Amino acid sequence: NRHSLLYSRVHRQPNQQPYTLPYISSRGDSIRKHSHWLRSSLIRAVRYCTTIEDFNQERIYLEMTCL
Repeated sequence: NRHSLLYSRVHRQPNQQPYTLPYISSRGDSIRKHSHWLRSSLIRAVRYCTTIEDFNQERIYLEMTCL
């Protein structure tokens, strides 16, 4: 709670290596699978983040992961 309002954001495990994409085999359509992963992750961020600042922070984190 923050000022009597429910607050939420995406939780990161402290022992998890940052900026890693999930393993996808190198069979031809890996780009499509990674774009599907990114889209799903952005939808999750929209659903979990209470403020636009938290969403933007999560979006930047996801973009850095894909670089």
